[in-house]
Amino acid sequence: MRLIIIGAAAGTSAIEVCLNMTQSNASRHLTILKNCGILIGYKKAQWAYYRISDSFKEEHKSLWEYLQHRIVALPTYQADYEQCEKYKNIDVCANSKITNNKPKVAFVCVHNSCRSQIAEALGKKLAGDVFESYSAGTELKNHINPDAVRLMKKIYGIDMEASQRNKLIEEIPSPDVVITMGCNVNCPVLPCKLKKDWGLEDPSGKSDEEFEKTIQIIESKIIDLKNRLRDN
Repeated sequence: MRLIIIGAAAGTSAIEVCLNMTQSNASRHLTILKNCGILIGYKKAQWAYYRISDSFKEEHKSLWEYLQHRIVALPTYQADYEQCEKYKNIDVCANSKITNNKPKVAFVCVHNSCRSQIAEALGKKLAGDVFESYSAGTELKNHINPDAVRLMKKIYGIDMEASQRNKLIEEIPSPDVVITMGCNVNCPVLPCKLKKDWGLEDPSGKSDEEFEKTIQIIESKIIDLKNRLRDN
């Protein structure tokens, strides 16, 4: 099924495909493909739309070539085209209304390599029941800060290299809340309903003690944000 979804999203004819399956089943497959960085998702009214991530195709060329080869061998997937006919220029749409009303929080900085990645990881771990967490930047590094990876694994058991990646701001869903990490005038700008700047100094290159202080501050701010959004 995931290869069918990838094949539909990779179609060069710009023909849209509605996945004729239950909402929970469609959401499960689409979420896995999004978390792997293969698909990018966005919303239009009550529909969710997906396409293949350009960065995935660039960063994982050999895997993309392999997937394309597997896709060619698949039979054509017949779906509910009448329902989809009114939605043009869409690659894949989940054939169900969006029922997840949790606000989307974007943690943004320039390189999306350290503070914002920590915030995304802690947001998912500590506040996933209240809001969805994303992180992004505008000038990506090719890796997540190794000290951040090491300490987050040590303190929380979170392997950020396995569960997260560097992302551009256009690769994440439109956020309701934007949290800038303290990058001042160079911080990316995203439209949102609420924006806060946490004013955190970048711990990159500093001691583990300084790193852990920053992580603790982020944890505290995540919990505070969770309580504020839940109460509202």
